[in-house]
Amino acid sequence: MKTTSNFGLIITYTDGSHDQFAFPPQTSPSELASLLEKLLGGSVLCLQLEDRLLSIPICNVRSAELFPAPKNLPDTVLRNVERLAAVT
Repeated sequence: MKTTSNFGLIITYTDGSHDQFAFPPQTSPSELASLLEKLLGGSVLCLQLEDRLLSIPICNVRSAELFPAPKNLPDTVLRNVERLAAVT
């Protein structure tokens, strides 16, 4: 089984632009989705990048994609969803 040392995070902003980040596990894999939900529930997402701290106001975030998806997900997540087409 292939293991991933880093996770990826794609932030899509309200203006349509994107940022992509990679980070090592911050917690146990079973708690990662809950951590992301908690982080996005605040007013600011703070990311430590090498020599700086990046603060992203949550009001500017349209969506966030975490990959690979954690195996253990909170009860509030719909599982096995298939994206059929993007709606514009």
